[in-house]
Amino acid sequence: MEEFKILFDFNPNPMWVYDLNTLEFVEVNDTAVKLYGYSRGEFLKMKITDIRPPEEAERLLREIKEKRPDFKQAGEWKHHLKNGRVIDVEITSHTVSFLGRECAVVAAKDITGRKKAEKELQESNEKLKAALEELRQAQDQIIHQERLRALGSMASGIAHDFNNALSPILGYADFILSNPKKLEDKEKVKRAFEVIKISAQDAGKIVSRLREFYRRQESREEFKSVSLNEIVKEAVGLTEIRWKGQALVEGKTINLETSLGEIPEISGSPVELRELLVNLIFNAIDAMPEGGTIFILTKQQNEKILLEIKDTGEGMPDEVKLHCFEPFFTTKGEKGSGLGLSMVTGIVKHHSGAIDVKSEVGKGTIFSIQFPVILDKKADTRSKGEIKIKGELSFNILLVDDEPQILLLLEEFLTSVGHRVVTAQNGAEALEKFNSETFDLMIVDKAMPGISGEKLIERIKKGNSEVSIILLSGSFDVINGDKPLGVDLTLVKPVTQNDLLDAVQKVMSPAYSRRDW
Repeated sequence: MEEFKILFDFNPNPMWVYDLNTLEFVEVNDTAVKLYGYSRGEFLKMKITDIRPPEEAERLLREIKEKRPDFKQAGEWKHHLKNGRVIDVEITSHTVSFLGRECAVVAAKDITGRKKAEKELQESNEKLKAALEELRQAQDQIIHQERLRALGSMASGIAHDFNNALSPILGYADFILSNPKKLEDKEKVKRAFEVIKISAQDAGKIVSRLREFYRRQESREEFKSVSLNEIVKEAVGLTEIRWKGQALVEGKTINLETSLGEIPEISGSPVELRELLVNLIFNAIDAMPEGGTIFILTKQQNEKILLEIKDTGEGMPDEVKLHCFEPFFTTKGEKGSGLGLSMVTGIVKHHSGAIDVKSEVGKGTIFSIQFPVILDKKADTRSKGEIKIKGELSFNILLVDDEPQILLLLEEFLTSVGHRVVTAQNGAEALEKFNSETFDLMIVDKAMPGISGEKLIERIKKGNSEVSIILLSGSFDVINGDKPLGVDLTLVKPVTQNDLLDAVQKVMSPAYSRRDW
């Protein structure tokens, strides 16, 4: 007992003993007297509930009732001091027999400072999270503007390419309609339609390239096997207006040469890799105000794929080379955002690659990028066009599009192979016809006035309909293979007959894996 008394009296933490039946203080040490502000005499006239807020007192009474006769406690509580201030304390409590009474001996520790620090840390973390989210949004917006700037620099070339593609379409169509007798010359008409088809495909490719370049990703897309050589060719085509057409307008000549080796595929995002190359090509163009040559090389080095972009431009001094990959660092003034090479670095890191730059003033610049090779890659044995429509299969199809010409064309595609087609020019008409009979398949345009394609699909799927659905879209935000909620397959316009019939056969195949709605 004497040892307990010594430990009790001289403990650096507040301690007290209270009666579990009356809740009155029986003993208290000097540390508790100093912390709580009551004298020892005042403590011995009080109950344990007097230093607790009402809700805390009720909690204590419940715990005493539930845990007796072996009452123990460990936890954090609120306590009142004599001056009215409320502090946080961490306590441990055990049942003891003291002076013939059933009591609880309590050791307490003032943790008010710690709790305050924890609260401040939590508030700081919340502020930091908010700041990081604002920074992410700002970064997304700047990257978006950077892409728009790149598109703006290519706008005249896009218009030029579209006019080139549309000219033979309009020209041959006008020629044949103005000279009906030419329809009798089947060979000439056939050649005209072949040119029209090729020109339309060229226009579609322009839109496809733009879609892939512009597409914003809300989240990182899954990597897939990518032919880096194909990405190089696409990037060269996308930027041709700047290094060729626009350069000639400015009175200079820029040549772009490629040396694409036999290389295996890499794992990556085609969108990001294309953006990387476009940025580096634009960077090379800007580095050659008097014209010059851009070389793009790919080759395999052991288990790495090397991509080099070299220009014969002005080169960079050491201090510029040292900072060129840093965000917002630019030597182009108002013409540059300073994000181009920073974006390139981010894309390289995302692909587990490495980037290096060599440059000398007056002798040009070389950007060298290494990507890892896909090891143990299993060959994809599937071939395009493997699924073909079978003449004996016929489905009841509801076709919905607000463009009469497209509706007529798609209806012709489908009925020519034996499908039964019901058409609707808007969502309301489609709902009315859908509710009047049973359909195997719906082919729906995404962008329609009134009830959009996606809203139409949502309403139909709410009725637990099992109808298969193909979504058509000409917008930038839908890519082949994406499947919005309720959709089995998406197709991007323009659509050929083979595209459409293959999609129908694929979706209606019993083996086709559908999404669980």
